[in-house]
Amino acid sequence: MKIGYFTATNAGLSETFIHNLIKGLEKKSGDGRFVHFVGEKNGDDVAKNTSFTSFRLHNRLTKTINEIEERSNLNTRLTIRIKQKWVDFKLANVKKNRLPDVAFIDYGQTAILLDKFLTSAQIPYVVQFHGYDTNSAFNSSVYAAEIKHVFQNASFIIVASHHMKRLLVLKGCSPDKIRIIRYGVDIENMHPPLSWEERMKRGPSVVFLGRLTQKKNPVALLHAFHHVKRYVPDAKLTIIGDGKLKHEVLKHIDRLQINDSVTLTGSLPQKEAFGLIREHWVYAQHSVVANNGDQEGCAISPAEAAAFELPVVATLHDGIPEYVNDGKSGFLVREFDYIAMGERIVELLTNIELAKKMGKEGRKIISTMNNPVQRINATYELLQLAYQSKRPNARDPRQNLMTTISHSGADA
Repeated sequence: MKIGYFTATNAGLSETFIHNLIKGLEKKSGDGRFVHFVGEKNGDDVAKNTSFTSFRLHNRLTKTINEIEERSNLNTRLTIRIKQKWVDFKLANVKKNRLPDVAFIDYGQTAILLDKFLTSAQIPYVVQFHGYDTNSAFNSSVYAAEIKHVFQNASFIIVASHHMKRLLVLKGCSPDKIRIIRYGVDIENMHPPLSWEERMKRGPSVVFLGRLTQKKNPVALLHAFHHVKRYVPDAKLTIIGDGKLKHEVLKHIDRLQINDSVTLTGSLPQKEAFGLIREHWVYAQHSVVANNGDQEGCAISPAEAAAFELPVVATLHDGIPEYVNDGKSGFLVREFDYIAMGERIVELLTNIELAKKMGKEGRKIISTMNNPVQRINATYELLQLAYQSKRPNARDPRQNLMTTISHSGADA
């Protein structure tokens, strides 16, 4: 069984939930039984970190889907059809012995562009939905219509939480096709947790890791921290990440007059980011539903922080309550209630024994729930099941593709 792994990004080290699965499936598949089809032009970067062969499928594989306007129109549909034909053309020119027996696809947007070719070739496929593709992408009637083909033709659909499963069922996906497989957190190969004695020498501190976007709501986190400063004046906040809201974040830091207590590191390699996280006392993340409906799929950063025995203060948002046990491994507050978040952070910063207890419980939960080996094995087993269901006598999709592509607007 040869596995084809299709990604639209370069699967860099920052995308650990993708990168680690690629490495795991490659290892489990064995020599010559795995090929990575990458979308972005920088996709060759992944080859520096893995031994498998990468094949550049298309420089902007999912850009069309990601930038669909909320209204449906002929030009948008035509553009998608052209992109699909281009993907067909690229795959049709792959040597036959490099085409996979079964495909794994990251993101619903990518699956939309691959569905026609894979279905025609009778190559069964499994899709992993991550976040945007389960919620705000459905603001586009074009996406909502096209994804129904994926729901119908995919052998299985993987999500990382029960919340994501419910969202897809409400959008028309059969619950029988959906499997919940949690993201892996490789505790064994991460830095060991820093001792609390060492942490206490550094003073009370809070850390957040993530992109500065509306659904992460770093501004609400700043206001929560401003509340913390009233009761723990020497507290420090470290924000690891970058994004569109950076200017807004800087503006609120000035407005709240907490410049001396907040550090923005920008984006960091995973090893450096983890090195910083393990030095802190509390991890905080104020995820919310953004104005456009975008929300977390299953935020992995709180789970990674818990692996370092940090108690987590987060929001009652999406899949977060499924692995942050409120009152045992951390605290959960309502979205936008930054005062409640601040109060919970204060409670942990002023009660070290409670912070220690919750941190240890969090690591225990994550080591069981987010086991990376279990994730790889479960995914591989689904691919095996999909492959075993493959129908015989699949026709070669290369036939007449050049003619089809030359009339790419015909079925728009």
